[in-house]
Parts: sequence; C-alpha cells; structure tokens
Amino acid sequence: MAIVVEDGTGLEDANSYASFAQFQAHFADRGGAASTTQADVEKALVKATDYMGIRFRWRGYRLTAEQALDWPRACVYGQPSFDEPGGVVIEGVPVEVTKACIEYANRALAGDLAPDPTVSATGVAMVSTRRKVGPIETEDVFSGGSASSSTFKPYPVADRLLRNLVWPEGGRVYRA
Repeated sequence: MAIVVEDGTGLEDANSYASFAQFQAHFADRGGAASTTQADVEKALVKATDYMGIRFRWRGYRLTAEQALDWPRACVYGQPSFDEPGGVVIEGVPVEVTKACIEYANRALAGDLAPDPTVSATGVAMVSTRRKVGPIETEDVFSGGSASSSTFKPYPVADRLLRNLVWPEGGRVYRA
C-alpha cells in the first residue's frame, strides 16, 4: 500500500497527514529519530493518522463529504491575537496536525498507540493485577468503569500540539 499524504484539498484516497520526508526533517531538527526504513515510517504515519481520527473530536466540519481524512475542515479558527481577535481561518491541514502525526508515528514505531484494554470477565477495565505464589496472594484493581469508557494513553508532546484544534474530552454543553 502506498502512502498518500493529504495536501489540504480533501483527497479521496489520502491516508496520512505527513510524509516520510517531513518525518525525517522534523526529527533531524530535533537531534534525529530511531533509524528505521522508509516503509516502516510510512506504515507508522498511516497508523498515527488513523489513531488521530479515532481519538479526537475536531473543531469545525469536514470540508467535503468525499474526503478520506478529517482534515481539511471548515469553520476552524487559529489562536486569537491582537490584530485578529477572532482568530484566523485555518485552511488546509494545519502544521500542528502534521507535527502531531509525526510525533504519534514515532511512538507507533515502538508499539501500539491504542492497545486494547485489559478487562475482567464482566467487561470492567483493569488497572493492575498482582499475583504472589507463596503464600498465595492475588489482587486485581479495577478502574471503576467499563472498558468502552476507558481513555486513551496520553502522549504529551503530540497531544499539546492539538489542544486548540479539538474539543475538550468528556466536555458537554448544556443550554438553559
């Protein structure tokens, strides 16, 4: 499968927000990344893009119904500034999305970004398990919620890049 990088026009076959060259340049500026093949990096970039689509509720709306990925979007504004108090309209794929994709891809090279949670037989998410052989001891710690309500593992660098482009997790708005 070939990587198709979203160019900001809403491609119907895009599967990544970043290219291998962008990945290499990003980490070259920061002291380098693990040496891996182009094929492995491209697979990780596709996994990272998929992960972003599953994890986040983006602000605004998809630009077209036919586009493969969540970006580009309409009705999304950048940070307010003195000269633009309402923020500037974001067009195409924001650089923050590309950088976050690269950061998540780097994590994906080391393991699964969103592994399936460990659950009990009743479907409750388990936080930890401890077993001791002699004298026998066992301990299971549960999260208190179902596995479907579990949250994603935080990746602070990438998550922070997207803070102004996504809706807060778990937030609800109630109107009187």
